[in-house]
Amino acid sequence: MRRVKAPMVRAVVWLLAATVVALGGSACLPEATPTPTAAPAPVGVPAKQAGKPEGTVTVGFHTFSKEIMDPSLDGATGLIVYGQIFDWWIGTTPAGKLDTAYGVVESYKPSPDAKVWTFTLKKGIKWHDGVEMSSDDMKWTLEYYSRAAAICTMCGTVKANLDRVEIVDRYTARLHLKRANVNIPAEFAPLEGDLKMLPKHYFEKVGADAFAQKPLGSGPWKFVGRGLGQFIEYEANTEYWNPSRVPGFAKLRLLLVPEARTRVAMLKRGEVDLISVDSQDVEPPRRPWATR
Repeated sequence: MRRVKAPMVRAVVWLLAATVVALGGSACLPEATPTPTAAPAPVGVPAKQAGKPEGTVTVGFHTFSKEIMDPSLDGATGLIVYGQIFDWWIGTTPAGKLDTAYGVVESYKPSPDAKVWTFTLKKGIKWHDGVEMSSDDMKWTLEYYSRAAAICTMCGTVKANLDRVEIVDRYTARLHLKRANVNIPAEFAPLEGDLKMLPKHYFEKVGADAFAQKPLGSGPWKFVGRGLGQFIEYEANTEYWNPSRVPGFAKLRLLLVPEARTRVAMLKRGEVDLISVDSQDVEPPRRPWATR
């Protein structure tokens, strides 16, 4: 399989660290869904790849967290392994601003007392097996995150404050809360949460154990396979609901490489295209005017 050469990206990633940014919520009640902006084309994708995905990107990571593909059974650090398979309810722009163009929800609106939130899905979003996403998935997803065994970062918040989920129609659901919460948008987005949308029909068909072995989502990448403690492989979802975010590469391969020096060495040898690394683990570039 052809490997993608990305010397510029490799150079940049030397100074890159994998981080999770948590931003504080608003102190006032949102009146309605912010006007969505058009999602930009993926950054760094060569023009010749903008049409049909091609090539493989290999990334060396220091951790796979718990290496569990069920989002309810890991914290936010688990997004490394499962995040690209699933979609957010409400997305955010690369600048960290809430934007429905990056999530499956078309709109969201609170009641005057912020105890009832109405979510409406975009129509026509498909799971990786071709089944359309619906309000049944919204209801089931929150109930799944509310069960006793769920330990995701936001699962405790859902358990403590979700009263019930009411299905209004095929694409609309209302979340009834026990207490007012004006921070729901941030909690259902990457800003503070890790609540990905999950497929009710697939869980009911294969069960939780089988889902953990072969997860199915609606995101830009499809799960292909893995070797525990070694690698995880994905393929581009060319039918992704947001065409501008279809991956520019055909394959994504994550390698578990705990030792920082080993990751850096692999990057130098061209065995990986990207790595997670702290600045302290690499030698800073020499200033051209530095005394030798």
